[in-house]
Amino acid sequence: MEKETALHVALRYGYQRVAHLLIEVNPELTCLTNMVNESPLFLATSKDYMQTANMILEYCPESSFQGVNGVTALHAVVTHKSELAIKTLESMILENGDAIKEADAIGWTPLHYAALKGNLEATELLLLGKHDGSASYMLDKSGMSALHVAALAGHEEVMEKLIRRHPDICDLVNHKGQTALHIAVLAGQETVVE
Repeated sequence: MEKETALHVALRYGYQRVAHLLIEVNPELTCLTNMVNESPLFLATSKDYMQTANMILEYCPESSFQGVNGVTALHAVVTHKSELAIKTLESMILENGDAIKEADAIGWTPLHYAALKGNLEATELLLLGKHDGSASYMLDKSGMSALHVAALAGHEEVMEKLIRRHPDICDLVNHKGQTALHIAVLAGQETVVE
């Protein structure tokens, strides 16, 4: 791929030791994106290389979060549930909390991704802090909130966390006029409906 640095290549092909050496020698590499806008931090988080992601953040806290189609490293990290992934998420939010509200090409925020994966710890972190969970109200291009997505996937605990934080999100409707309850019924998520 064009504009790929050696760090991009090392991460793309799973050479984490090489990536660590490159970061130590030239931390500026962590700020460069390739031709399709992938940053090294995005590649590390999307491939679940959390040790490398934390190293990138340690050596260069202002590292780019950019990825493809508007998906950022923050979107990617919430799809992983390990303790190290949660630690990485905490560091990323501290460094760039505004990224919580960044939507990808279909309008999904990191909270939508956490809801889809049923990542309760990530959901909790995304609802805390100076952004006070306002991402809960963000709708994707079809009008789906993170609550709709959690209902569709049947993730009750995530739904409960979202509703406890913002009870009025139960009233959000998508472009078809459907609430999260409608979505749960249509998806056959009986435990959510109960």
